Amino acid sequence: MDEVIMLFENDGAFQFLKRYYTNEDFATKYGVDRSEIKHSNFLSWFFDPARGHGLDDFAIRKLLEYLLDKDIYSDELKQAISSKVYSLRDIEVYRENNNIDILIVMVLNDTKVRIVIENKVNAILDDNQLDKYRNYIESKSQPSDENIYLYLHPNYNDETNKAKQSGFHSITFQEVYENILLPAESIATNYETKISLQDYVHCLAKPVFDDTGLIITDAERNSIQELITKYRDCLLEVTNAIINKETSSPYYKLYDKEKETFVSIFNKCVGSNASSIVFEIDKELEDSFKLALNKKIYSFNGESCRGIRDFVYKVLNYLIHEKGKTYEDLEDLINITGVNKLIATEEQMNDKNYVNTPRYYDDRIHTIDFGDGVKYYVYNAWYSNDYLKLKEDMVKACHELKDVIDI
Repeated sequence: MDEVIMLFENDGAFQFLKRYYTNEDFATKYGVDRSEIKHSNFLSWFFDPARGHGLDDFAIRKLLEYLLDKDIYSDELKQAISSKVYSLRDIEVYRENNNIDILIVMVLNDTKVRIVIENKVNAILDDNQLDKYRNYIESKSQPSDENIYLYLHPNYNDETNKAKQSGFHSITFQEVYENILLPAESIATNYETKISLQDYVHCLAKPVFDDTGLIITDAERNSIQELITKYRDCLLEVTNAIINKETSSPYYKLYDKEKETFVSIFNKCVGSNASSIVFEIDKELEDSFKLALNKKIYSFNGESCRGIRDFVYKVLNYLIHEKGKTYEDLEDLINITGVNKLIATEEQMNDKNYVNTPRYYDDRIHTIDFGDGVKYYVYNAWYSNDYLKLKEDMVKACHELKDVIDI
């Protein structure tokens, strides 16, 4: 047993994943790794030839050429882009033009082309949001113009169909990584640009909260598959120890020592975006990863404000989506924080009888939805010592949490 654990822990594939998942990129350090605004800021810099990254219009050309397979263009535009012999001029890249995340305007040969990009990381589309953007762009267009509407997101889901109904073509972060970011990084001659692209790719790949990351790199995929192939039984022993809370087991101690790496591996295989990530993994191992995550996901990620907020977000989602709880069911839990409730809608934030300090809900990533389309924002002003009392208060307010919260 000890020899297997030692071999596993020192395996090159595991060591690579440990370094990759525990290292922090700049976005993680600043707490903006899943902020849509910050992703849009980076991508607008990346696509803008005037921003000094030394890539000129390479990123726009790679995007245009990748979209050839998506049946977007007119015959004339398709022929021009297919030839790879076309001119681009008068390129302008806008942020938040009429609330559009990224708007790229250019002249391709003699045709004015607009690319509209709506970027969603964790949030869902608002009603008629894309229709408004499309109507705005069409009102500014001439009959000879070509407008391209893109919905950028982590994975294909129901939101993809909603976007399609509004005339938006879906493209995932994985597709952007493989077809645009990776080629750009390989040809970048500016050192700072190359480092910035590598850092952004790491930000996309590193799992945050309980997701799989927004992409998976080839290095990750190969390393995880190698571990599954070589150490399947060891991984099963680790997950069984987690599920059964065998804290004295050497396998549990290995997990406890390398928790962030194990949780990242499990999520990459079976997490929220994993349907776009294919591993050769048998049903028994897959189910054990899921059970291990369900048992351990509701724990604090440190004692920081962000760690406590992430914990509350995950616990509420568990109660709503796995236990079917309504707002009324959770009123005692929502009220445990006193004057400022655990969650609040935009309307409630402006109601002094409901919350005292609206700015304490300024995080716009962690939205809770009870299934009625109303967005609730999670309280975001914790102090480091709050975690000492929070578990006890949450369990008192909702007894079902007793067996799933682990601090």
